[in-house]
Amino acid sequence: MLQRAFLMILAFMISMQIQTLKCYSSDLEDLMITDRIFKSTAIRVYAKKRSVVGTGFFSKLQQTDSMLMFISNKHLFEKDTVLELIIPVVDSAYRIVDTFDILIPLLKKGSILYLTPSDSLDIAAILIKKNFGSKNVGSFSSLPTNFYMEFETLYTGMKVKFYGFPLDITVNRWSPLVRSGIIAGADSISRIVYLDAQAFGGSSGSPVFLDNMGSLSREFTKIHPSKYLVGIISAYKPYVKRLLNVETNKIEMVQTENSGIAIVIPASEFQSLADSLWSKHARQSMQEK
Repeated sequence: MLQRAFLMILAFMISMQIQTLKCYSSDLEDLMITDRIFKSTAIRVYAKKRSVVGTGFFSKLQQTDSMLMFISNKHLFEKDTVLELIIPVVDSAYRIVDTFDILIPLLKKGSILYLTPSDSLDIAAILIKKNFGSKNVGSFSSLPTNFYMEFETLYTGMKVKFYGFPLDITVNRWSPLVRSGIIAGADSISRIVYLDAQAFGGSSGSPVFLDNMGSLSREFTKIHPSKYLVGIISAYKPYVKRLLNVETNKIEMVQTENSGIAIVIPASEFQSLADSLWSKHARQSMQEK
């Protein structure tokens, strides 16, 4: 009798372990796919005139399915007339399998086509037709607006990942680099977020996501089930060293280094930018008619 009871308990424990492993495997697969979705949103950007590289991403619009909003830093848009976007092509599991490139004009008959919300925020966006001129390009990623996190839900210590092309580096020809950090502070007055993370040239415009690999509490995901986009990298905060000549009492050399603090424009700014850009597009369409 005791032997039978022991065998039943042992069988139950083995069954529970198998179920746990299945759940773990399923959760891991979900996390891998989520990570691929985040990775495949990063678009390599070239400001053609100045040969400057950066990163950006596509966002869906609530007003229409036929157009997308491309978002990146204002400093990549300004002083140029054309942006070249190298866009990842993905398979059904969001693995990057190829790329295609398009040229985006920033001016039309002397008028600026993109929009930036203010002089103080390093962000700009432009509307692009989703079919890219009826080009057969395959599947690519774009983020819905319900991925945007509200500024008020960001707090110090949240782990993040950002995907981009620092120093114009790619992995296996197509994939962006993945870097990580934590939110060091969210300034509600200047509406910027500080990361404890290393960002370099080419990281500009990189989408920043919450690190969902076990870092989110169940309570948070219940309230914000699909809100992962924190914002985009704008720049790093430089650490400046001034070398003084003690004999002349003059500064003879200034050196700047990466302080390890990155500046992020929060995703909460993107929705109002999308609304303004669509209104501008609607007005221009009416004028052309």
